[in-house]
Amino acid sequence: MQMLFRKSTLQNISHDIGDIAVRLANAGSDRLYVKKRRNHHEFYRYDPVAQKETYISKRDFDTISELAQNAYYRELIPHLQHIAGLMKNEEFDLLKKIPMDVYDNQHPALKNYIRPYYAKCLDEIGTWLRNPGDPRHMLGFKQDDPVIFTEDGVRVRSKTEKFYGDFCCNEGTPYLYEKPLFLEKIKQWVLPDFTFFDLRRGCEVIFEHFGMMGNAGYTKDALKKIECYKREGLTDSGRFFYTMESDGNCDNIKHFQEIARRFSIKNQLVKGCFRAAFFACDGKMQSCPPKLVEILQSTAMLHR
Repeated sequence: MQMLFRKSTLQNISHDIGDIAVRLANAGSDRLYVKKRRNHHEFYRYDPVAQKETYISKRDFDTISELAQNAYYRELIPHLQHIAGLMKNEEFDLLKKIPMDVYDNQHPALKNYIRPYYAKCLDEIGTWLRNPGDPRHMLGFKQDDPVIFTEDGVRVRSKTEKFYGDFCCNEGTPYLYEKPLFLEKIKQWVLPDFTFFDLRRGCEVIFEHFGMMGNAGYTKDALKKIECYKREGLTDSGRFFYTMESDGNCDNIKHFQEIARRFSIKNQLVKGCFRAAFFACDGKMQSCPPKLVEILQSTAMLHR
């Protein structure tokens, strides 16, 4: 079995080396540069042929991500080639040798744009999902609250939240509903609607749905809550997003879908190593929530 696993993993990594080489060959010579501007970073595309520098808006996530991923791959591929050589000589332990440091050494401002090639995230996401927060700070449901469940069995408070939860379930995006969060600036507990886990940065990401913006009192509280998240620094660090709804009209469902896809497992990891890591960690998955195991299994199948 160990020999079969080693052979399968070597094939996966060798296949990834080929895929990465093709991608880099087609990527051109453009490079990504980060410049520090007082309290924020700016991104620039540099064309070495034309010797021209072009500013990239942070809103252009795809362009920054593509250039950052290419830069990461250029550093990663020699490590993968080295690992493949070790595996041929049977001197390889997958969970100890995956080159996490290549990702760790990337510029902090770029880590949110890179899909890392490592395995330890499986333990991280499993541990995170098994810790839904301190029950003393959870709100619970009243007897006359509507009974609404998502496809993965999570009770929510509205049909829009059910739609969001179902979307996460189908996309393979692990989330926690109303996980208590303590805001240090105001010394207060809050209950964000959806909490995602950013595997790239190892931190939580908050998504709020404000569903009664036609109510003046609710709107006042919602805007106050948004301001609290800003004061906490979650907005500037790309860790807080929201949608609003008034009289049944949600302002931007596509915004939620975009964010949920961004934090799906399959979009946060390079597929080959994810597949290998999944099978390597399979024996440890018994303690994970059944839905997580299902997500991991389906993602591994999709990436074959």
